[in-house]
Amino acid sequence: MSCRGLTGPRAGAHIDDGGKRAVRAVDLVGRNLGHEFRDLLRPIDAHIENIAVAYAFLLGRVLFGGSRLAGWRIRFAPEARALTQVPETVSALIAQRLRWDRGLITIWARKFRGALDPRQSTFRVTDALALCDVIGFQVVLALAFPVYLVWLWLYFGEFAATIISATLVGYLVLDIAAFAAAVVASRHIPLRFVIYLPVYTAFQITVMRIVRLIAVMQELVFRSSYRDPYVPGRVMQQAEIV
Repeated sequence: MSCRGLTGPRAGAHIDDGGKRAVRAVDLVGRNLGHEFRDLLRPIDAHIENIAVAYAFLLGRVLFGGSRLAGWRIRFAPEARALTQVPETVSALIAQRLRWDRGLITIWARKFRGALDPRQSTFRVTDALALCDVIGFQVVLALAFPVYLVWLWLYFGEFAATIISATLVGYLVLDIAAFAAAVVASRHIPLRFVIYLPVYTAFQITVMRIVRLIAVMQELVFRSSYRDPYVPGRVMQQAEIV
């Protein structure tokens, strides 16, 4: 089976997944394969009918569940393209990202934490590293961000603003490099988008990082994903089971 798509417009997506492919680690699957996954999993996964088509969740069922025992594998298809509908307002984007980022805890830290257990018959070091990558860089760093800002201000005082500004410039340089690499690797990324990179970088480091922090805290403290109106009630009744 191939991981044929990517969720969301990420300029560095092909570079990211190409690197993970080198160690046979994949941690996301595109929307265009979600329904196909569920259809294919139905014969060997009794719970699949009760699961919303959460794409990372379905990927986890293949990586860490009975599908692995059935000989299934995930592979990256670099030539594939996936289109999706994106939020058109800031409020819609924040609502979407809150829902997605709560899934970091629901899916990776709760549902598939067994991937870190070497006693499991489906255990693989590369899968454990992929899980640690998600938890470490997307959850732990989000929780550490406010602590870092407080430490920065207490230790450096007003000079902290200069450090933060320099950090923003550094991230912008990395984003430009990633964008350039994506343009070289793919013909489908218009160069005119490069003018938006400064705004994108600042938005990701400020607003989106705060949104992720809120989402992680909501899920850790209140388990908000289990009351998400976006998911049908009949599905959420089965959430703890599967």
